[in-house]
Amino acid sequence: MALAPANAQKLQLVAEPATATLHLVLANGSHQLIGTGRAEYKLKKKNTNSIVVKADGYAEKKWDFVRGQKYPDSITLALDTRVIDVKASNETAEIYVNDIRVGVGNAEVSIASDQSAIVEAKLDGYWPARKEYSTGAGSDSLPLTDILDITDRMVVITARPAGATVSVDGAALGENFAEVRIPNNSCVTVSVAAEGFVGSEEVFCNQERMDPPPESAMVTLSDRQVMVRTLPQTASILVDGRTVGTDEYSVVVQQDKCVEVTIEQSGFVSQSREYCNRSGGPALTDLEVIELNEDEAFTGSQASDQANNNITIEVGETRSFDDAWKIMSLIVLSSFDILEITDKETGYLRTAWAVSRFESSTIRTRIIVKQGDIDPVKFVVKIVSEFSPDRDVSTGCDLCFRPWDRLLYQYQDIINEMIFRLR
Repeated sequence: MALAPANAQKLQLVAEPATATLHLVLANGSHQLIGTGRAEYKLKKKNTNSIVVKADGYAEKKWDFVRGQKYPDSITLALDTRVIDVKASNETAEIYVNDIRVGVGNAEVSIASDQSAIVEAKLDGYWPARKEYSTGAGSDSLPLTDILDITDRMVVITARPAGATVSVDGAALGENFAEVRIPNNSCVTVSVAAEGFVGSEEVFCNQERMDPPPESAMVTLSDRQVMVRTLPQTASILVDGRTVGTDEYSVVVQQDKCVEVTIEQSGFVSQSREYCNRSGGPALTDLEVIELNEDEAFTGSQASDQANNNITIEVGETRSFDDAWKIMSLIVLSSFDILEITDKETGYLRTAWAVSRFESSTIRTRIIVKQGDIDPVKFVVKIVSEFSPDRDVSTGCDLCFRPWDRLLYQYQDIINEMIFRLR
């Protein structure tokens, strides 16, 4: 490297930094120390006249001077490339400088003036150890040697289905893919969530006396989740026949399984849904709002403690049995067309079923009368009221009906009329 000539043949050399040493390159290639920080050197005819400057933490640099040329009175020889000896705490780790692989275990990192370098030590299953060095302002504080400590573990999470979110300790990291850092002597909770699916949660630990976490993990969400909301909000939600709540409930449908959901509310028509989680089957909705229609059977009736209960009616003392039987029979026939059994001798009467069919239910009603006593004359009357959720049910299917604690309006006054007229 030639410098601007001047009149002096004896060179006054100044090194930067001041701690640098100056060396003359001999003919055999060896270096002879001629000064520290500065040196005076007279150009020789039979010499290389090559000066090498060295300093800890810098890349050495050589200057060549030519005898017969003129040089300034003082010449500054400045080192401008910093050098750091970087080692990884694990000797099998690969060293990268600005994403370029430069060695294994350790590397000498050179950084030109006013430049920076990002140095990383990478090892499968570990979080990369990373440091950035700069030769800009404050570069005097750069270390001569440095260690990249690889202690934190890393698990690469791949998640399905598409759009699944990977979170660590509640903070979202990525979608379908995330590199999870597990600090030394710590544990983290990894969650995977996707709309319409039952989420997954797993704890990974990086602690002594515990097995190391896996380098990678595949999380596939397969169980589905359907949010069921009801109108009215007070309706009961049943899953496979078991009451699980009201208003709304998150129904879990396991892979290759089906779940039956029923919504019930007194005064409304019940509704049922079957949700199946099978490959190739219909897609499941994430949210379903089920609105119940008002039950016509409910609006056409009222709750009554006379339904399905034996009511004893005492006949007035002035009335004969024959007279009382006749009045009672007429009252029954005013509401029921067919008497299935009538036996005055034993005091027993039973009507045929009177059937009322509604949009989504069937109500059957009958009256049974028994003689309760002779003196005074008493009758035991029972209005049998039964309900079936099937509007097309056969009237004779006893197993299809269940007792109903309500009476259709046309039957609500029968007992009271008997009590009044049989006094």
